[in-house]
Formats: sequence, C-alpha cells, structure tokens
Amino acid sequence: MLIRTADIKDKEAIVALLKASLGESLLKKTTTVWEYKHEENPFGKSYVLVGEAEQQLIGVRAFMAWRWQIGEKVWRAYRAVDTATHPKHQGKGIFKKLTLQALKEVEAISPCFIFNTPNSQSKPGYLKMGWKPVGKIRLGIWFVPLLSLLYRGKRNISLANRIESAELEKICNRHNEKLSSNNCFFTPKTPTYLKWRYEKNPMQGYTVFSDTGFYVAVYVKKHKRFKELRIAEYIGTLEKKQQVALEQQVVALANKEGCWIISAARTDLFFGGIKGNFGPELLCREIQGHTVPNLFSGIQETWSYSLGDLELF
Repeated sequence: MLIRTADIKDKEAIVALLKASLGESLLKKTTTVWEYKHEENPFGKSYVLVGEAEQQLIGVRAFMAWRWQIGEKVWRAYRAVDTATHPKHQGKGIFKKLTLQALKEVEAISPCFIFNTPNSQSKPGYLKMGWKPVGKIRLGIWFVPLLSLLYRGKRNISLANRIESAELEKICNRHNEKLSSNNCFFTPKTPTYLKWRYEKNPMQGYTVFSDTGFYVAVYVKKHKRFKELRIAEYIGTLEKKQQVALEQQVVALANKEGCWIISAARTDLFFGGIKGNFGPELLCREIQGHTVPNLFSGIQETWSYSLGDLELF
C-alpha cells in the first residue's frame, strides 16, 4: 500500500470510500461536506492521508485542524475525525498504519496535540496507539414536559439571530478573556468560527438565537426512540429578562420539534435537571517531543467546553 498526502483531485474518491465503508448514517457524506470540514475550516485545512493500491483508494485518515487555549498559550491541535477502509481491505491494519503515519507527519509541522471522542468500538485501538483518557463529558439534561409546566402561562418573547458583527466580536472577546483568566483549556471563539461551525454547516441545521450580550446555537438530535434538543453553543452574559426569554424560546422549540429532553454542557441553564458525566469520553494524544502542561489533569478541573467543541460532526 502506498501512503501519501491527499490531493484535491482525491475528493470524490474519498467521499465514495467513506460511503462504501461507513454508509450514509446520520452524517452526510458529500464533496460539499468534505470541503466544509476540511478546506473551509477557519482553523486551517485538515491533514489528510490516503492509502492507495492498484490505483484505487483503499484507506483515508483525516486530522481536522483545531485550536485549544490555556491561559495566554494557544495550542495547535487536530481532532481525529474521518477515517475509512475499503470493505475488501479491512482487517489489514490500514487504519493503524494511516493514523501512525499521520501522527509522525504532523509532529514535524509544529507543537500540537490530537484529541477526539471515539465510540466504544474504536476507543481500544486509539488507546493502543498512545491516546490517553481525559474524562467523560459532563452534561446537564432536562425533561421538556417538566420545563413546559414551569414556563406555562409566562409571556413568550420572540428571539431571533439578529446580533451585529461588532457586538458578536465583543462577546467572543469577553468569553475568551474570561476563560483565559481561569487557566483552563477552551476553544477560542470568533465570529468567523461561530458562523462556520453553526450557520454555514451543511451537515446539520442549527437554530441560532443571538442579540446584545449572547449567542446560542441549538439543534435537534434524533435518537432511535426519542428526540433531543441539544444546546451546542452558549456564550455571553444575559440579563434576567433575556435569560427567561431565551429559556422560554428553547423550551418552545423543543416542544415544536417533539423533543423529550434538552441537553447542554453548561449545567446551570435551567432549573432542576440531571447533571453528571453522561457524555462520551475525551481522549488526547501528545505528539512525541511536545508535552502539553495540564492536558491530562482531568476534564472537570482544566477543561471548559461546549458540546459543539467536542461532539462528532
């Protein structure tokens, strides 16, 4: 097998390989999606390797460019995302070969680390290749029928995505400064990132509520037996009136979409609910020669994140 850096001409073959290996599932696989994730990302282009045999792509491994900041230090990072092996070539260690080669090559670019939240099937493979657990993602979960009773009879104030660019810039700066002073890992937010991640996302339709002081992005996640309204991003400081209006709007949307629960990484958004480490486990891997201070000190102790920072997309 020849391992090489992916070329722009490989896009259609890569998408075909992803479909052949993984099927369509809930995540769309098109050249538009590939370009969005790996070429239009404001953090930079992804590092993509392909495996080739007999002039056919038989494997692909993508590391999506990302950023995490702790204090004043901004770390280049990559999230291990799209990977696939052609059905006729599975069981030959192609996934491992591509991943280890990608690790070796990004090591030469600059100091960085790799992170992802793998499922139970792929997690053992990552652990064998040097990934280490940081901790399970903490979630707040609220039951929509109970919240509906809480907000019944209250005046509904309509919200929309109407923030101006200058105000959004201020919110992002305040958000980044606050988390920087807390000395925890966080993804620095910018208007460009928020619009790319949520408003221009071709994979998932997000509803954005924004105005002076806040920016919130939510979407409906379909499970086998129920629907969940997931709060993927929530930044800013709200006045009491805004807070109540936003809570009402989110609960109204959850009811409209037939959702049974609302979830968020912030556990203080609504009254009551269940809080705990229910989410997937965050794994990280340092690149040889690049030690990242406090990387494995515990997800609750040194990480501040939204679901949009860590969830698969």
